[in-house]
Amino acid sequence: MKKFMSLLLTAAMLSGNAAMPFTAIAADTAAEEHSLEAKETKVKRMDLTDFFALQSDPTAVSVKDYEEATPDDVFTELCGGEYVGVCSYNKDFFMHTGTDLRTLMDENGKLHTFYILYPEVVVQMQGNFKLSMDNISNALAKKGYKAPKLAAEENPYRLYGCTTQDEFGALLEILQDLHEAGSVTGHLAIYEDTINSISADGGINIGLPYEMDENSEKYKELIEVASSVGYTVGTADSAAPIGDYQLSLRKDDAEERTNPYKLFKYLEDNGYLYSTSVISTCLALVEPIVYFCNISYPVTEYAMTLTIVETRGDTLILKPDAPYLQNIGDRISLPAKCLDDGVIPPVGTRLEVTYSGGILETYPAQFGGIKKVRVLSEPAKTVKGDANLDEQTDMADVVLIMQALANPDKYGENGQAYIHLTTFGKLSADMNGDGLTVGDAQAVQEQLLGIDEAEKSFSAALLGIDEGKITGVKVTSSPKGYDYSFTGDKAKTVVDYLSNLSLSSELSVADPGQLNGMLWVIALEYEDGETVTLYDSGRFIHSESGQWYEMPYEESEGFSSLVWDLGK
Repeated sequence: MKKFMSLLLTAAMLSGNAAMPFTAIAADTAAEEHSLEAKETKVKRMDLTDFFALQSDPTAVSVKDYEEATPDDVFTELCGGEYVGVCSYNKDFFMHTGTDLRTLMDENGKLHTFYILYPEVVVQMQGNFKLSMDNISNALAKKGYKAPKLAAEENPYRLYGCTTQDEFGALLEILQDLHEAGSVTGHLAIYEDTINSISADGGINIGLPYEMDENSEKYKELIEVASSVGYTVGTADSAAPIGDYQLSLRKDDAEERTNPYKLFKYLEDNGYLYSTSVISTCLALVEPIVYFCNISYPVTEYAMTLTIVETRGDTLILKPDAPYLQNIGDRISLPAKCLDDGVIPPVGTRLEVTYSGGILETYPAQFGGIKKVRVLSEPAKTVKGDANLDEQTDMADVVLIMQALANPDKYGENGQAYIHLTTFGKLSADMNGDGLTVGDAQAVQEQLLGIDEAEKSFSAALLGIDEGKITGVKVTSSPKGYDYSFTGDKAKTVVDYLSNLSLSSELSVADPGQLNGMLWVIALEYEDGETVTLYDSGRFIHSESGQWYEMPYEESEGFSSLVWDLGK
């Protein structure tokens, strides 16, 4: 069925002309005053000049006053209950400079004419987000429209100055798609013409779809409803084509005052396109009572899937799934109360979050305008050794494991660092299920290097390390610059790392001692007072025996990172 917007045909007539089938007369002034007193927050008696001035200065009325009611609230109140359009008005109200006209019929068959002004559209941004007028102006320019005016640089933002329905439609589409928008609202000012007499000619033109003919049940039902209020099939008005097929209904007797509300209500409820001609006197209403109201336009909703990687009290810390993950450390917090039952699922559970606002740039980030949270049945994908949860295993995971063991307050669970080990990351990084140790970092390295158990050369034996008797480790650099002393768990972490290197006696250079660069001097202090010294020169290491061994570059870099992190 064709999209159609009826036009009211308004003509001047002298008061007291021949009676029309249904008519409305001026409203009672006392009733108006009572309504004004009861609705002070959204109603104001205004001079017409001030009414139309709202187009150029909508801030003369506060946002709060506009937000108190909807157009349906106003029409229902002034029509005394249910109402119906005498033409098939588009249910959506558009905002544009100028006024619109709506003629409605109440349940008693009385007509009411309303003048509607569309001063502005208001967008409420989420959190601390600001509205970028440059982005909006550029987006509108691409569509061939000028930028709207902004009442003030404050949230909520009030935009006005659209001159056509198409222009407003383009602006509305842009605002609804803003990730950071919490709500988009159109503001309207409405007054009822209570001074003029309004009449209709009794004829109704109806647009019917192609599939409906005189033999269809729906057609027969329509004619039956029309007959019950005194209407018969007449000749269609060729000047007002409104559908694929026209039906014209006329009053049997123009003087008959049968209430036609039932027919108009039937037409509206069943989605028919229809129109009738309305005639009005032309008396000036100098100071009408103006109602301020709003229409809420839905903002675009977005959905994101995420995995619970850790919990902090009643807050879930989530990692966006791969399509949404921009940086390895990206995390979003979600209050557990957003779940239907408030029960915190275990780490590794995947969620789908539907939201309408933006994502607030805190750390962890936060969703704006959460609409729904759904627990997904499929658990998160687990990659063995993936400590940082980027869904792959590489040296970055080895480094994070060592950092978490060396400096748990910063890099461990609930650590302060942007990239730290989460509860789910710890489970993924545990290669053998015995808890996270240096051995897991070594296992990840060996996996990356393709070294299996049979090929391993245990560096503890090659370097003469007796782990059980070491009480302290001192690491210095040559040339001088770094000087660290470790005891307890930190000393054990260094010894564990050195004891599980992948060493080879086949060297890529003839004499590593001739290489330039920084040398780590590692003194292992035993409980009996003895000291064993190791020398680490990049990829090469030897004990006091002087035998050089070569390790993978990744293991060498990992040792330096470990020392620096432990020494902080």
